[in-house]
Amino acid sequence: MSAGRVDVKALARDMDVSEATVRRDLRTLAGQRRLELVYGGAKLPAPSETSLESRSQRNMDAKRLVGRLAADLVSDREMLYVDGGTTCMEMRHLLKELRGLSVIVNSWR
Repeated sequence: MSAGRVDVKALARDMDVSEATVRRDLRTLAGQRRLELVYGGAKLPAPSETSLESRSQRNMDAKRLVGRLAADLVSDREMLYVDGGTTCMEMRHLLKELRGLSVIVNSWR
């Protein structure tokens, strides 16, 4: 392994297994998003920015639009389940105007 990259041939040689076995195992790990397949081997996946703060700043106009459209579908005295995603957070302030609304959430920040 060099600089976050592995070579199928070297792994097969070092582990005394077939290249087919290495490829199969690498495909399994790639399916679990633990690595990325590249020609002749694999590399560590690129770091992703998945913090709530960074996700909430992406596609703001679209999130506001979806939040408004979703809130428009809700009426007084209804029961609503709201997921904890950043798009759902955009309808919070719009729901405050409704009377008798019951809201069930898994995460409300």
